[in-house]
Amino acid sequence: MRTRHLVVPLVAVVVVFAVALAPGCRRAQVVEPPEPPPAAEESEPAPTPPAEEAREVRLYLVRDEKIGVEGTTIPQASETTSLVAESLDALAKQPLSSQRYGLGTAVPVGTEVRGVEMNGRTAIVNLSKEFETGGGSLSMQLRVAQVVYTATQFEDVDRVAFEIEGERVESIGGEGVSVDPPLTRDDCEAVTPAILVEAPVPGAAISSPVTISGTANVFEARFMAKVSDGLGDTLTEQPITATSGTGTRGTFTDDLTFDVVGPGAGSISVYALSPKDGSKTDEIKIPAQLVE
Repeated sequence: MRTRHLVVPLVAVVVVFAVALAPGCRRAQVVEPPEPPPAAEESEPAPTPPAEEAREVRLYLVRDEKIGVEGTTIPQASETTSLVAESLDALAKQPLSSQRYGLGTAVPVGTEVRGVEMNGRTAIVNLSKEFETGGGSLSMQLRVAQVVYTATQFEDVDRVAFEIEGERVESIGGEGVSVDPPLTRDDCEAVTPAILVEAPVPGAAISSPVTISGTANVFEARFMAKVSDGLGDTLTEQPITATSGTGTRGTFTDDLTFDVVGPGAGSISVYALSPKDGSKTDEIKIPAQLVE
């Protein structure tokens, strides 16, 4: 029985081998495995839109019933019209309750900037009717000056014409603050401080030397500038000379050099000296952050 079981498989193997070697016989076809389908092309990720660039500008607010300065950022723009419109929009959105660094605003809540157009070097500013509401003569002068100063910080703008709800106006409010012909900064002298520091703005990080700039209308065009640390200790104190003074507003730019022991709170103070007794007058203190 065991022999019989062994012979049958062996004969089958011999027959298969003989067939494979017989002349004229085809080779057995080798079936290649199918090629895998081409991988799907990966779609390129959608490009990330560039981050919106920002530009630092100044907002002209109110400190002690005079014009004051604060810094903010707006979307970058290539056209003066857009820069003016974005800056004035930021100014209009400054709430009365949001007072930092002793600054507030005379622009009424709810004021909207309807649009800005340029006519040569004049910015025609269209404001909503809320701009004329509330306040007396001083408040009207201040809010008008805030708009004029904020718009004319850009080199292509010299003066501002006012529209209310799309209609050109000659005066603002019941107090009749004249805005025709268009106003320049010189027309706002009554509400401009004797020393207006436009840079650095409050809260800025400063290191030595720090450049201080702005305008001044003081006796003999001279005043003092001082840098102090958080304890009130003086780090430097030096005279600044504007381009003109004693009744005529001039500009100034100067560097203050000082030693910083370590980073921390500090301030820049400016003040005039009385021609009568040498006492400090027209002092303004600007908070800052000292960095090495």
